[in-house]
Amino acid sequence: QPAQKAPAPAKQPQQPAQQAPQMPGDQQAGAPPDLALPADRPRPAVPSGRGGRHAFRVPAALAEELRRLSRREGGTLFMVLAAALGALLHRLCGAADLVIGTEVANRDRVEIESLIGFFVNILLLRFEVAGTASFQSLLRQVREAALGAYAHQDLPFDKLVEDLAPERRRRLVPLAQVMLVLQNIPGSRRAPAGLELTPLPLAAETAKFDLLLIFEETPEDLLGVWHYSADLFDASTLEGMSERLLALLESVAAQPEVRLRDLDVSTLRERERKVMESSDRRESKLKSFLNVRPKAISVSQGDLVRTRQLAADPKLPLVVEPAVAAFDLVEWTRSNRDWIERRLLDHGALLFRGANGGSIEEFERFASALCGELFAEYGDLPREDLGGRVYTSTPYPPDQAILFHNESSQLHAWPLKQLFLCVQPAEQGGETPIADCRRIYRLLDPGIRRRFEDLGLLYVRNFVPELDVNWTEFFRTDDRAEVEERCRRAGMTCEWYDGSLRTSIRCRAVARHPKTGEISFFNQIQAHHISCLDPAVRDSLCALFPEERLPRNVYFGDGSPIADSIVEEVRGVYDQAAVSFPWERGDILLLDNMLTAHARNPYAGARKIVVSMGEMVSNADLDATGWPAAAVEGVAR
Repeated sequence: QPAQKAPAPAKQPQQPAQQAPQMPGDQQAGAPPDLALPADRPRPAVPSGRGGRHAFRVPAALAEELRRLSRREGGTLFMVLAAALGALLHRLCGAADLVIGTEVANRDRVEIESLIGFFVNILLLRFEVAGTASFQSLLRQVREAALGAYAHQDLPFDKLVEDLAPERRRRLVPLAQVMLVLQNIPGSRRAPAGLELTPLPLAAETAKFDLLLIFEETPEDLLGVWHYSADLFDASTLEGMSERLLALLESVAAQPEVRLRDLDVSTLRERERKVMESSDRRESKLKSFLNVRPKAISVSQGDLVRTRQLAADPKLPLVVEPAVAAFDLVEWTRSNRDWIERRLLDHGALLFRGANGGSIEEFERFASALCGELFAEYGDLPREDLGGRVYTSTPYPPDQAILFHNESSQLHAWPLKQLFLCVQPAEQGGETPIADCRRIYRLLDPGIRRRFEDLGLLYVRNFVPELDVNWTEFFRTDDRAEVEERCRRAGMTCEWYDGSLRTSIRCRAVARHPKTGEISFFNQIQAHHISCLDPAVRDSLCALFPEERLPRNVYFGDGSPIADSIVEEVRGVYDQAAVSFPWERGDILLLDNMLTAHARNPYAGARKIVVSMGEMVSNADLDATGWPAAAVEGVAR
């Protein structure tokens, strides 16, 4: 069904668009004027009908900010998008009297929702835009226009055209040159067992409107697609309009009270040029007046970097690279923590490339600038000599893989941010694969996922000398009473036997992120389940120890075993979602530890990766923000 069915606020009918003009003011009587769109060519006398298509994405974090803005203003996401499109058109063509069309499903009665047929009706939103007005005031105006449209959505569009009697032109829909649609009906991809369905866009494009912008809400983000008249526009123009709209959306999300004429609608290339020109001017002044070699210039703008993705899907990691020659990563980070945070929450992983030559000292300063206080009491990794809060990566045999896990998710507290620095890439292999835990959660078989949600996990660990770190190294004390007290505070049970220590703790397998509210598959099943070991190692350990004294193992939260077949299913999903890339010297990989799991591939030759962690989170913190409804009872806090 190619029309939206968006819920409207406060008991109003659903759908985003207006019908008969509902804006106040006599000047709006009659047909609206044509928009002087920023076209590349004049409209031909006989339109060809040829169309083009350009897609872009609104990051999930930004989309959520826009939803919050709509709720604060008593509107909907569609209304915010319509106001933003209106503000952009005003900036591009200077029009003050704007009309944006939209489509409604025309199925506002339960009795006709299941009928087969195309009932779509076009509604018009008409509003006035003034550059001195704020975006908030424009949004309120759009809200009133939309509610007026919903109240009259049964009036056929043909009847409106007949009454307004606009000038008619061949192959051109009257009154509505620009259309906006929000598709928010959950999609269905049901397929027979053993088959997978993938929608494919139609290759042929025709244009019914000058511009048609369709947004679709996806589980990951907000997908925008322009359908445009190829008679009027080039593809590069729509690419620029997409960048301008994204810049505008970021501006209004941060400052909805800003005046429309002050909104940032520049493209990335334009912003980079401004930054380069500003940087050149500053360098020139320094050379002229100080007669010294210019040093790195710190400017608190995200425009000093450029971003790209290694692949379109999945979208992690986002690569961040310097856009200027004189770039100070630490100083830039201190001024741009919010910029980093928003993109990290959207992508789950950022790869800073070309900004560090492999210096551990600079890496620690960067981590401190980003996280504040770094975690300095980590017992599972050896501390790096040169860094007080920097650790050497896991000392695991290089010919074996370290499977996917979320750092310290088997404990009562864990770092929300984890950073890796490549000091020396391996001669062969040694990549650090990553996987989006939100996607893992969605890909898991619903039955298996439900068991993990309902039961949680029970991690059991035996500190066996020479097979794992000693308990005195892990807890950094040889005082048993202190160990017992720390275990008690952490919700662990502990038991002493033969000079060794066994601990167990119940945790959730699924967690809700404290900042985004997104649900992730957050655990260390692969790092603990006995079936994930190399078969020879597994057989050897099982021959040496009874099951209860194996160095590590994990069970369902009620103590029942997790079948090898379930773990195999979990591993398959991670393999499906895994993203791997070769390390380069100086690379810094920043992970949101609750959104992204990491692993390590086998390698040959010298390899040195160091780690730092910060922004600690605990079970108690998540309890305060809310967990998934399942897996709450019986789980240690």
